[in-house]
Amino acid sequence: MTQIEKLEERILKLERILREKEKVLFIINSISKEISRSLNLDDIVKSIVNNIYTALDVEICSILLLDESGSLYIKYAIGIDNDIISSTRIPRGEGISGWVLDHKKDVFVEDVESDSRFMKRNDEKYYTKSFISIPLYTRTESIGVININNKRSREKFSLEDFELIKEIAIEASIAIEKAKLYKNLQELYIMAVKSLVYAIDMKDHYTHSHSEEVAKYVTAICKELNFEDSEIRMIEQAAQLHDIGKIGIKDSILNKPGPLTKEEFEEIKLHSTKGAEIIEPLEFLQGVAKIVRQSHERYDGKGYPDGLKGEEINIGARIIAVADSYDTMCSERVYRKRKLSKEEAMAELKNNSSTQFDPKIVEAFIKILKNSR
Repeated sequence: MTQIEKLEERILKLERILREKEKVLFIINSISKEISRSLNLDDIVKSIVNNIYTALDVEICSILLLDESGSLYIKYAIGIDNDIISSTRIPRGEGISGWVLDHKKDVFVEDVESDSRFMKRNDEKYYTKSFISIPLYTRTESIGVININNKRSREKFSLEDFELIKEIAIEASIAIEKAKLYKNLQELYIMAVKSLVYAIDMKDHYTHSHSEEVAKYVTAICKELNFEDSEIRMIEQAAQLHDIGKIGIKDSILNKPGPLTKEEFEEIKLHSTKGAEIIEPLEFLQGVAKIVRQSHERYDGKGYPDGLKGEEINIGARIIAVADSYDTMCSERVYRKRKLSKEEAMAELKNNSSTQFDPKIVEAFIKILKNSR
């Protein structure tokens, strides 16, 4: 081989390396952009797994996270059966993933089933042959593992693939930790707001546990209508917080035994907007705030505060309107001589279907109530 041929070969090799580096940088940049746009843990994990799965064209990709009991569970995966995803729990130090987590060391093997380090400890039956496992950890603790198996091309994973996953793991660790911290802050805020709602309910024994009862009915309706889990959680939160605006209403009005004056009723009507104003400053509760604001709209457009009609009203608000009215009718109130029976309350819901209430929701709720006898 002449010197010129050797030089040309080196140039071609360097060009291949450069193209590979450009690919790595492109993938890392793409993942970084996607996960920086969200603080939702589910979205972040899905984005990471989907990007790896596509970029490396693998059969299996998964992220396992550490739970409170000290075991790894599969947060999200592609290429693994749902029953395995839901049932898998791996104690720290056990199996390949547990070993990787505990030792904070990468694993890169051509045939995981014949690797002497793991032959006797591998109970993770979905792993096959060529395999990469990378730990996820922060400055203070291990938080999980990224696993990938088998290229669809049946080629072995390359050193470049290995380096790519290691780079992704660094980005993933930071993003996952931020999302977990943000979720903890969300939960603390929700607990604080719920404490305010509890305080409101406790001011009057007539409305004690009203918000929790409404939330229970709302959840049942959402499940009957086959809503997604994330949507159920949001509507349930809105149900728990739908009366928080009453904290700004005078007790003399809330607990008045007789009919309200026009001025007093106008003040009562402000509680849905006041509730939304309390909740909406935090971005993660924007959807909840919208539902709370609309929870006293009517299907015929005669509600408040905005006079919305039919499908203009958020579905969560329409569900809360039905559940809220039912619980109110079936509970003692200072302004009413007696509470209604279950049958009487259901009859009232039917009578006001298509006027005050969404008929589809009334139908679903009555079905639930009848089946609960």
